[in-house]
Amino acid sequence: MFQKLSRKSLQIAIVDPSQADANWLKLVAEEIDPRTELTDYRTGIAALQAWKRQQPLALDLIVVADILPMLSLKEFLDQAMTTCPGVPFVIAAEPISSIPHAVNLPVYLKPLSTDEVQDMILSALRRRGAIHVLAA
Repeated sequence: MFQKLSRKSLQIAIVDPSQADANWLKLVAEEIDPRTELTDYRTGIAALQAWKRQQPLALDLIVVADILPMLSLKEFLDQAMTTCPGVPFVIAAEPISSIPHAVNLPVYLKPLSTDEVQDMILSALRRRGAIHVLAA
């Protein structure tokens, strides 16, 4: 599928109130690359608090649900993009969701397929320079 150039594990954070969605993403991500480390947060507030304590962050990708408790998606992204500059974000949205037009990020509809998770991870690896060959 791909050739790895980096020994570093892929660091993914998922911010989603659904434990089932976080577990599915972790399962598929580890199938793609067993070294993947996924940290999940049930709320945007919990994620932001943890990230502010962990500076500098070593995240390669942040997957965020479109519906979060206590913060709107826009409020979360405004704060998270300041806290995590340079880290790519993708949105995992419910099919009935209405994502604000001001949010210019990749959106994947739930339930996430294996191909979509693979696309997210490979895109993050490419941005980090951790892969260079994709095979059919």
